[in-house]
Amino acid sequence: MPAEVDSGSLLIRDIHTLVLMDERNTVLHGAWLYAENGAIQQLGTPASRFPVARRTISGRHCVAIPGLINTHHHLFQTLTRA
Repeated sequence: MPAEVDSGSLLIRDIHTLVLMDERNTVLHGAWLYAENGAIQQLGTPASRFPVARRTISGRHCVAIPGLINTHHHLFQTLTRA
């Protein structure tokens, strides 16, 4: 265990499906995701060792996809138009 654990660190373990937005459209199963202060720092497969975080949650039965940050869309309008 590291001597110091970041106070804003989060580990999501055992993610059922983790979708990456890389050149190969990689999809991982049973993977983990480590973030510090809201930014993803590391990703790993079930076989790789994961870091220690201040908060750890289970991603079992969950799908993790990249967030769409600062996007603009009118998708909701399809519900309000005839």
